[in-house]
Amino acid sequence: MNDDKKNKLLREKITGLENADIIALFRASGMTIEELAAIFGKTEEKPAPKTETEENNMRAVIAFVRTLDRCDVDYDIVAHSKHDYILKTAYKSHV
Repeated sequence: MNDDKKNKLLREKITGLENADIIALFRASGMTIEELAAIFGKTEEKPAPKTETEENNMRAVIAFVRTLDRCDVDYDIVAHSKHDYILKTAYKSHV
């Protein structure tokens, strides 16, 4: 298997794990899959571009949290460390 195929497979596995984490967070908050789908349905007009860097990933996290705020969804954030970028944002009160 060449490097491009390996990288594509790895990206697909990572996306699958991230999606599972998102669903688990919503279930832990008491939301149903249908409620999650309704929230994402509100944002499907402009699908988010796929990203490959940590900086873009953090921007995606901020965009996701902003969407939760706009949809009046209660949420909590788990920081990676005390130096996590999320602690420098307006959303630090949710950590």
